Amino acid sequence: MTETPDGLAVVRFAAGGWQFAVEVSQVRAMIRETETGESCVSAESLIGLPPGSPTRRTRLVIGPEARRVEVSEPVELASLPADCLFPLPPLVAERMTLVGIRALALTPSGPVLVVDFPVAGR
Repeated sequence: MTETPDGLAVVRFAAGGWQFAVEVSQVRAMIRETETGESCVSAESLIGLPPGSPTRRTRLVIGPEARRVEVSEPVELASLPADCLFPLPPLVAERMTLVGIRALALTPSGPVLVVDFPVAGR
């Protein structure tokens, strides 16, 4: 885990109307401009959500294989306080249809699902 004095360092983004976060240690780069010819997959398809509505998108370069994952803006570097992070309850984890969800953060702005993209991309 990528911890800061305040909690877990993450990149927050939107997908399918929900807020998600991925640990900064998984993100090699953020690309805001549109590139042509680059292979890219949407966060929604990796996680198991229906395709998102057309919005401004940012590409995250994930992991050692430099996979491009397109996410909806706003995209921001943030810290999730340790006391707001919770493992998924066993019943929820067992029935979860979304792929790669590792934890839930209950923040003042609403719930944030913490995703592990290497797991979601399998």
